[in-house]
Amino acid sequence: MVPRIPIILVFAGWLGVLSTTAQRLTSFTLINAQTNQPIGLIEDNDLIDVQAVGASALSLRANINNNTTSVGSVRFFINGETSAVENVVPYALGGDTDGNYNAVPALVTPGSVMVRATLWSGPDGTGDQLQSVTLTLQVFVAGNADVPTLSPNTVAASTGGDVGRYPASPEGTVSGVRQVWHKVTLGFVGPNASETATPNPFTDYRLDVTFTSLDSPQSFTVPGYYAADGNAANTGASSGAVWLVHFAPDLDGNWAWEANFTTGTLVAQYGDGSSAGFFDGASGNFSVATSNKKGRDFRARGRLQYVGEHHLKFPNGEWFLKAGADSPENFLAYEDFDNTPNQGGRRKSWAPHTQDYTEGDPTWAGGKGKGMIGGTYREKIEMKRYGVYVEHAIPNSSRLLLRHQALNYLANKGMNAFSFLPMNIEGDDKNVFPYVSDAAGEDRMRIDVSKTAQWEVVFEHADHLGLFLHFKTQETENDRLLDNGSLGDERRLYYRELVARFGHHLALNWNLGEENRNTDMQRKAYTDYFKEIDPYQHPVVVHTFPRQKEAIYADLLGYSTFDGASLQSSPQLVFNDTLEWRTRSAAAGRKWVVANDEQGDAQTGVAPDDVDPTHDGIRENVLWGNLMAGGAGVEYYFGYRYANSDLTCEDWRSRDAMWDLSRYALEFFQNNTIEFWKMSNANDRVSNGWCLAHEDGTMMVVYLIDGGTASIDLAGSTGTTYTSKWFNPRTGGALQDGSVRSLNVGGTQSLGNAPDGAPGDWVVLITLDAAFVTPAPVNQPTSSPVVFPTQNSTQPPVVNASSVPTVSPISESVPSAAPVAAPIRAPTTATPILAPTNLPTALPSSSATTQSLRPTTLTSSAFSATKKLHPIFYLAMLFLSW
Repeated sequence: MVPRIPIILVFAGWLGVLSTTAQRLTSFTLINAQTNQPIGLIEDNDLIDVQAVGASALSLRANINNNTTSVGSVRFFINGETSAVENVVPYALGGDTDGNYNAVPALVTPGSVMVRATLWSGPDGTGDQLQSVTLTLQVFVAGNADVPTLSPNTVAASTGGDVGRYPASPEGTVSGVRQVWHKVTLGFVGPNASETATPNPFTDYRLDVTFTSLDSPQSFTVPGYYAADGNAANTGASSGAVWLVHFAPDLDGNWAWEANFTTGTLVAQYGDGSSAGFFDGASGNFSVATSNKKGRDFRARGRLQYVGEHHLKFPNGEWFLKAGADSPENFLAYEDFDNTPNQGGRRKSWAPHTQDYTEGDPTWAGGKGKGMIGGTYREKIEMKRYGVYVEHAIPNSSRLLLRHQALNYLANKGMNAFSFLPMNIEGDDKNVFPYVSDAAGEDRMRIDVSKTAQWEVVFEHADHLGLFLHFKTQETENDRLLDNGSLGDERRLYYRELVARFGHHLALNWNLGEENRNTDMQRKAYTDYFKEIDPYQHPVVVHTFPRQKEAIYADLLGYSTFDGASLQSSPQLVFNDTLEWRTRSAAAGRKWVVANDEQGDAQTGVAPDDVDPTHDGIRENVLWGNLMAGGAGVEYYFGYRYANSDLTCEDWRSRDAMWDLSRYALEFFQNNTIEFWKMSNANDRVSNGWCLAHEDGTMMVVYLIDGGTASIDLAGSTGTTYTSKWFNPRTGGALQDGSVRSLNVGGTQSLGNAPDGAPGDWVVLITLDAAFVTPAPVNQPTSSPVVFPTQNSTQPPVVNASSVPTVSPISESVPSAAPVAAPIRAPTTATPILAPTNLPTALPSSSATTQSLRPTTLTSSAFSATKKLHPIFYLAMLFLSW
């Protein structure tokens, strides 16, 4: 028998183990070293506005939780050099004298400063290292906002949200957080010019910078652009001498750059100019660290890319399914963007999204602008959301943050995409364009620098929120506006400016046109040109009228620079349209990414919740129709009939229930580790509904659009049994047991009935039981996570690749008679869907970098990657044995 005293000692020992793993350094506080008073909490990648602080001497305090375990000392580092070793509170970055904080000059010097605090168990930095935390901070002086950025130290790099101000110098200044996937900017001082100058700075100068990794063969030639004073988002400037290039490095390590600055008539569009002097030939280098971002921020995942499959993929191994807003198409018709007209009264304020304000978020207009233009530093420093600062984005146009609040809402709902027109001259709205005016002729060759810089603030925020940018480059009414539809001077400039100013963003596609009517030859010229000038090779797609798919898409099948279809379909045709163009593109040798980005009829689209509370028809036919055909996801169009329409929407909450339904679908694929990128439609396996099957037969998803039951053909597998689980697409949540829980391999099996016989549409997940088959050999690590909106507080499920079975493959081919979707249901007035209150607003992401060769098997959440049990489990077992 085990004595009782040792049991108590063992328990006490485990308590000690648990306490030593608890968090000790809980936060940092910025301190006014003149008064010894705290200013506010500060976090990694925060901005310090020296003028807003109102103090010329600052320090930083590490806040320690000594209730967990004793900390003997804290060693501080500034940019890698020891700045202080503190044995007692306050633990100060620059040390202290009897509680009086010593000033830290680096905290008031414009530029980037890296701070590290290391906790030790003994005094003077001795004993065991308990914890180490690093902050990268950016220091700048907003009071210099009206001064042109003509020297390297005028202003620090922006982090998180783009504050719209960039340092520049004749030899070139590198700014930005120098980490993988973050925006790094090169600023040059060159010829003084203006938006209306001669020579034209947009057409008659050309800046390209080649960035070369010194640790690999990787190289990018990135187009630059004229940026007026380098601070036009804030100042509204139309003249100046600053030229910028934005770059998002894909590798850590050392990078070299070299500038090529040429001049000549239309040199920007066609090249072949001569040296423009100034910084032509300038070169330099910089180092890049790994990204410190997590969660849904795209900087945690990398650049979303077309990889020759039916879905887009991030470099870290995650694959992408999208769900988001196609409307309003005039998203950029916003009253606080410079030079944005109000034709038809359609310009937006986005006022309904003021309710998305949370404590610390910026405010706007008539006494509401405390966080942006008049608040204390504490208010400013706490207004970060999703790791993004936007308080200095546009000091003279504070309501710009209404748009940020709208994006915050969309991201909070778990969506990951939205679309917009950067040009709708002669279109339905007529208020959006990147030019100095909407007039024809010379003005089509002149870019509005401040307005496009303000757009960049919004796009940067979207990047950090994990929102895919769908650039619909033109509207059907203006597909011949530039060069009468040809790839001429105007169109080449338009595309080049889009790539130069916004191409560094990590998740986007270039859509050649909404309801496009250009010729086959013109569309091919457009996509070729995008791939020629876009160093990042973002995917190129095109949108058509519902009945013009054959006329537009057929000639593009197999075309080497074209990547996907942006479908407009009647809801009841979404499944068939998605399946058709996915299948035909694969047969042509270049697989397309096929999304449903507009659903009709044109007057209704997706009706507001107060008109169609349950959205049965859209959920069943559009959302699940696209996914079950192997599609890439959906964006929702709002029609013209109801309030918050495609042109008038200022409140995405009008479709709140539809966002929930979409999130449930994304969560189903994410939470159950469904390798949708390896699955294709297999309706010939089921007697009712739609079936999506894994290429090796280990997993199938069946969608019963009308509920009821179905039988499934499980012949051909080398296993013995499948497990069957049910998912409710109307409410989301966990998988449930139906009347049949296990299916035998070999022949046709009934799926049984839904849990409790509940009516409505249901999803059935069928997985091969790995315990009954011989595992297939695996030659490499196989964790290939699914990417959806993520939540930082949870971790992705652990993948056990070694237990994956070998089974017969499922053919990619489509059944000769693919079933047609059930007729769409009319909007109802039923009780609105109530979302479960315990569901996360987002989902976990994974940092895995390799693609799974076989379907994954989840381990219990009680296990770690090495399947070690929690110490409490051992304690319980020991107690029971005693």
